[in-house]
Amino acid sequence: MAEFSSSHFEVLAFPSNNFHLQEPGDGYAEILNGIKWVRPGGGYVPNFQMFKKIDVNGKNEHPLYTFLKSQCGPTGDAFDTDDGLYYDPLRVSDVRWNFEIFIISRTGVPIFRYSPDAPIDDIAGDIRKLINPPNEISNEIPQEHEQEQSETVESGEPVAPMVEPAQLPLTEEEEPAEEVAKNVEPVEEQVRETIIEEEEQLNDVLIPVNDIVEPVPQIVEPVYEQGTEELMQEAEEESNDIYPHQSPVY
Repeated sequence: MAEFSSSHFEVLAFPSNNFHLQEPGDGYAEILNGIKWVRPGGGYVPNFQMFKKIDVNGKNEHPLYTFLKSQCGPTGDAFDTDDGLYYDPLRVSDVRWNFEIFIISRTGVPIFRYSPDAPIDDIAGDIRKLINPPNEISNEIPQEHEQEQSETVESGEPVAPMVEPAQLPLTEEEEPAEEVAKNVEPVEEQVRETIIEEEEQLNDVLIPVNDIVEPVPQIVEPVYEQGTEELMQEAEEESNDIYPHQSPVY
């Protein structure tokens, strides 16, 4: 429990009297006093959350255990009826005895179920897997491997030399790259000359737009001024007819 205390891991205990009437305590105080002074005794105080006594099997079983048992299969096939099972009916999914354990994920899904005699080390190992899932796949070289490589070099052991790429001899038909470059005219110069010629041809064909279309402001502005004067005159006449004693407001 102490190992997982910093990982938001919690233990929840649900006392039950279904098995050989081993939990006869009535209420919280009696159950806790029985744990502290009788079994296990010695002043033991649980450091985990305990709940009130419930039925985990039978017709009166708590809905929580109905859910848990529906998600994880039973831990055994036989029923220990000789020691006394104080519930009915018997079902295959029943909790077989006290201290049967369920492991629940962070999202509330039952993942594992253990019989009362399951090794505690196995249970702890499964808890570690849930709390610390495997790391994602990485292509980085582990630090320990890097250290091994450096120690190998420092120890003086022979290290494989770097292999230079093979140089294949030229055939009679092949020419060095320098000779080929001399025989090829630079492409950039050809493209530049072609662009200059096309621009000159376009300048000869295109006619300035201002020579064809009369500038718009010279046509619009007088119409706008004329329209404005007419509208203001009409507004002044209407105002004089309606409010003869007032000056027009523009």
